[in-house]
Amino acid sequence: MKNNQNKTVGETTPTSFWVIVGLFLIWNILGAFHYLTSVNATVESLVAQGMTIKQAEIFHNTPSYHYAVFALGVWSGLLGAVLLLLRKAWAAPVFLFSAVMVIVAFVLDAVSGNLSALGSSYLGIMTFTTMLALFEAWYSRRMKVHRILR
Repeated sequence: MKNNQNKTVGETTPTSFWVIVGLFLIWNILGAFHYLTSVNATVESLVAQGMTIKQAEIFHNTPSYHYAVFALGVWSGLLGAVLLLLRKAWAAPVFLFSAVMVIVAFVLDAVSGNLSALGSSYLGIMTFTTMLALFEAWYSRRMKVHRILR
């Protein structure tokens, strides 16, 4: 299908796409870094980062299934960002999967008591992360519909 400038629809990619994809990529690289530091953290390192001993013990004793959900959310988010950078349509379902894993992690945090133990800043981070994961899923789906992704 041709538009009025005789270009194929979906052939041109708006600059805003690249800016947003760059931000997604940076955010998801930070998420991967956070995951790696979290799984390798000790109580002492968490206290050195500003947690109380009680908070650090709660965080350090998080069950392995919670870390598995965290890993799935983080690494699928990073994969989604790379796929979006490559303009691949697979980015949409990968980001959707990542968003579901972020929501599951948020629920696990609430049920396990991590949210109440770690305080309002952690709640704020998890809320922002959830909203951004949902935006990534929506945005990648929108780019697929508009044929920016192939």
